[in-house]
Amino acid sequence: MGMMSEDHELVADRPDQPALPVKGCVDGGLRLIAADPVLERLQSEAGARLGARLAIAPLADVVRLARELSMPVTREARVADANHRYDILVTAAPEGEVVRLTISDWRVADTRQVIEEAPETLDDTLASPLGQIIDAAEGISAQADGPLQDTYADYANDIAAAGRHLLSVIHSMSEQVSGRSSEEIDLGELAKEAAQMVEGAAKERNVSIKVNSFGAPGMALGQRGAVLQVLVNILGNAVRHSPEGGRVNIDFQSGNGIIETKVRDSGPGIAPQDRLRIFEAYERAHDADDGGKGLGLAISRRLARGMGGDVLLGEQPEQGACFRLRLPAA
Repeated sequence: MGMMSEDHELVADRPDQPALPVKGCVDGGLRLIAADPVLERLQSEAGARLGARLAIAPLADVVRLARELSMPVTREARVADANHRYDILVTAAPEGEVVRLTISDWRVADTRQVIEEAPETLDDTLASPLGQIIDAAEGISAQADGPLQDTYADYANDIAAAGRHLLSVIHSMSEQVSGRSSEEIDLGELAKEAAQMVEGAAKERNVSIKVNSFGAPGMALGQRGAVLQVLVNILGNAVRHSPEGGRVNIDFQSGNGIIETKVRDSGPGIAPQDRLRIFEAYERAHDADDGGKGLGLAISRRLARGMGGDVLLGEQPEQGACFRLRLPAA
């Protein structure tokens, strides 16, 4: 079955450029259960119908990563149909048993660049085969082809879990360390977009998010997809650690060639002994079992530093924690 509104039909005068955003929905079995016509067409050209497993490998990788991190993930990807290859910006947002896909940027790839590109990136080389390993291991664990000994099912589950962790590391290592140039970005607008992406989780916890956009921060230099991912990671943490009925505030500050985005929550705060280790992979404040994987802040800091900025822990407010994303001003 199709999905979404008629607003997402292909634009008549630009047949290669769909009206944005393009949306879809993937269930717990990695099946594309609903999609706009453009996404349904790509699924068909990849050899699968709507309702079957998501056959577009770059999108399937993003969905797996979002599930593993239990938070919205934004990635640049390249997809193709019978006529063209496209560079897209896709966000996968877990909501209960499903993952919602939103493609917010869609450009025909520069074919000259495709030809002249350096050899395959780490993502290109490892992500797709790793995804196949994860799929196979999950199928064995679920005993999709028939019953087997519990020990073997447990082994397969361990293989799938290790594969998903490795996939997240591959993405974080290669996403924006690939030589892409910086662009001017509006941090205020990106903060609003990131807030919308975690809105579902915030509503579940009755947490309010306020973007204090008065006193516009101006334009920063960075990579849009990477900055959006950092903001989603930080906001997702803030929502997860805020109490029922809590609040998250986003403020901006500029000076000395730096623009800073501050995210403050109303949770328990960060203990002094945790202030350094929370930026290490697989580390979590208070060792809390809150559904997080301990990767968000490590990935965020790597992405920010790759753009000439940083992610820092701010001064401890009276209640909660404050994280600061610093980027060069445009």
